[in-house]
Amino acid sequence: KAAMKSLSGDSISIYYVAANALIRQEMAAMPSGASALPQDQVNLLLDNVPAWVAGQVRAESDHLLVETTLPRSSSMPKPGNHASALASLVPASTVGLFELHSIGDLATTGLDALSAQNAPAELRTQINTIKTAIAGFGGLEWLGDGAAVVTKNGSTYDGGIVVKTTDAKTASDKLGLLRTLLAASVGSGLATQDETYKGVTITSLQAGGSGAGGAASGMNLNASVAFAAKDDLIIAGTDVSFVKSVIDTTADNSLASSDTYKTALSAAGTNNAAAAYVDVPTIAAGLDAQLPPAYA
Repeated sequence: KAAMKSLSGDSISIYYVAANALIRQEMAAMPSGASALPQDQVNLLLDNVPAWVAGQVRAESDHLLVETTLPRSSSMPKPGNHASALASLVPASTVGLFELHSIGDLATTGLDALSAQNAPAELRTQINTIKTAIAGFGGLEWLGDGAAVVTKNGSTYDGGIVVKTTDAKTASDKLGLLRTLLAASVGSGLATQDETYKGVTITSLQAGGSGAGGAASGMNLNASVAFAAKDDLIIAGTDVSFVKSVIDTTADNSLASSDTYKTALSAAGTNNAAAAYVDVPTIAAGLDAQLPPAYA
């Protein structure tokens, strides 16, 4: 009854799962010692599984709307809902976006909530280690909304991360600290290259197998990343072209200006704590173009 009260309006389908009871029943049926986690950690995880998950499917005029609802546990962070601050800052060529709001507050309150739950000693030690590392990075109050982004230009896909900070100086300072940490962790195997694009410095890092980490593991590792700070944004991508595409973005050529994105967000709700968006037709057309004629 509690689950059904959380739903409203007419629907064509309703679903309900007693999640906590189901998982506890499955865990109880497992052979002794089958879990890789100590029992006290298992109990803590189970205590944070919602009692139920419910939802419904509604048929609207030109789309289906799937709604899911669940009770908030005492340890669940309480982020505020707000409209996307990043959709207008990433290019219209974006075909995939996962956006999470108030990341710094979420991480901080989440760790504090776990600490207050009388967690097992080993887990408390891990939480304290994470908190110490965060403190060494200057805390997380500066960290705002963030998004994982996938773009498509022609047949080429690029991807990266865009994070909003409190101001331009913070973005520049944190990026400099990140670069120092990366250089220290990769060692002599790190090659860097800077270029200036429209007044923004883009740093490319190439990590090869000759670094200390690669030598110690016996692995030949090759990885690259490009990053930059533009105004209050930190941008990082696997390719310089992704970083440049974000630098080039204006309100008129952004994802927020896309009719497809606006339609989808209008249906799902523009104010949220997190949002995921996938441009299925564009991705499907790209995949179709790669198929042999007999399968297209």
